[in-house]
Amino acid sequence: MIDSLSPDTQRFLRQVSGLQERINSAHQQITSGLKLSAPSDSPDQVGSLLLLRAEMERNTQIKANLDRFKTEVDTAEGVMASAVRILDRVRTLGAQGATFTMNASSRQTLGDEVGSLLEYMVGLANTSVEGRYVFAGDNDGVAPYTLDWSAVPPTGAYGGSDSTREALLPNGSRLRIARTAQELFDSSNPGENVFQAVNALREALYANDQAAIQTSLGALETAGDYLNGQHSFYGIAQTSIGAALDDAAKRDVRLKEQVADIEEADITAAILELEQSRFHYEAALKSRAQIPQQTLFDYLK
Repeated sequence: MIDSLSPDTQRFLRQVSGLQERINSAHQQITSGLKLSAPSDSPDQVGSLLLLRAEMERNTQIKANLDRFKTEVDTAEGVMASAVRILDRVRTLGAQGATFTMNASSRQTLGDEVGSLLEYMVGLANTSVEGRYVFAGDNDGVAPYTLDWSAVPPTGAYGGSDSTREALLPNGSRLRIARTAQELFDSSNPGENVFQAVNALREALYANDQAAIQTSLGALETAGDYLNGQHSFYGIAQTSIGAALDDAAKRDVRLKEQVADIEEADITAAILELEQSRFHYEAALKSRAQIPQQTLFDYLK
């Protein structure tokens, strides 16, 4: 097959076609604000863009989870701070009840207040957030404790389960963010059992047993040290989650910048490209129009 177009004409058409593509591309970038709006615009960048978008979605989900965990941990930290204050009050009442000037009636009154404080502490152990019991472990639909003064002990058995609750951090590591009410208030180690120490003082006050009251003060001091340590756990978790949220926010900014580098157009550069391409396009057409279009038959006339 004989090609009817001369090499010069073919080169001209290729040049004009290329300039038209550059004009269209620059115009599209200016109107859409994007330099990569379809895979064909830059096939080698598509994979990187997809990976960045997936990382952005992951980071967004991690941040949303951390926001929920922050609410939970902030609540738990506040509960533990209240529990520490309550135990301090119980120890004060115990010190009052241990004095020689106290009689049975006065100790009965103190015992009533200690009982009220134990009831309040059980309420703290049953704290719920968004419909779930914070200290019930993974079985968070059930209240950890039910107070029954006729039972021994009155706090009963722990109704929750172990806790495996962890927060996934932006760097991929995991942070334990929860402990159970059993760990916090009802440890199997007698020296760490807050409920047991408080109830022992209550019973000693009701029994008007000064020696038992004095003994319970030592147990309360040990339990207080333990409770302070548990409070610190949530303080550390608060700090860690706050730092993780900051990290997630910084990652979000960085990922958006990386996506923008690939996807978003440089409008100033696109305008310049459009102007230059149009200039060269018009110049090419003008130059082509000035070429004599004579044939052999014109010379034979």
